[in-house]
Formats: sequence, structure tokens, C-alpha cells
Amino acid sequence: MLSTFTSASVIGIALFLILGNVGQSFMQISMANVISRTLTKEQAGVGMGIFSMLGFIYSNIYLMMTLMHVCLMVFYYFQFGRAKRQSLLADS
Repeated sequence: MLSTFTSASVIGIALFLILGNVGQSFMQISMANVISRTLTKEQAGVGMGIFSMLGFIYSNIYLMMTLMHVCLMVFYYFQFGRAKRQSLLADS
């Protein structure tokens, strides 16, 4: 999917991400509204708590994926980047 946007403009990608984030915020607001209106008074607190917990877990999944990506980039740099730089220095 990322290869689809390699030739797109930076502004187009930024607008796509901004609109996606705004849309996700609107969906969360409407879901909270639906949950609070659908459940009974006795169940509304638990339902809203589960909804909040799912949002927290969702955000932490992306945080962990970001950290893993950074760790992989650092590993790749130290594993392959230094060797390439050293071979370039040896050739000159």
C-alpha cells in the first residue's frame, strides 16, 4: 500500500492523513454516543469503560509498532550501514 503513494505529493499525503484522523475522531464520538444511548443506565458505565479501554489498547498497539520499527531501523543501520560505509572507505 505504501508503494501506491510514493509518487504522490507531500501535501496530498498530508491532507489524506489529516482527513483520516478527523474522520476517525468523528467515528469515535458517534460510537460513544451510540453506546451511551443504547445501553441501560446500569450497563452504560461498563460499556463506556470497555469502549475507552479498546481505544487505549488500539493506541498502544500503534505505539509498540512504532517502537519496533525504530528498533529495526537502528539494527539495520548498525548491521548493514556501517559495513557499507567501511567498504566505501576501503575502496577510496
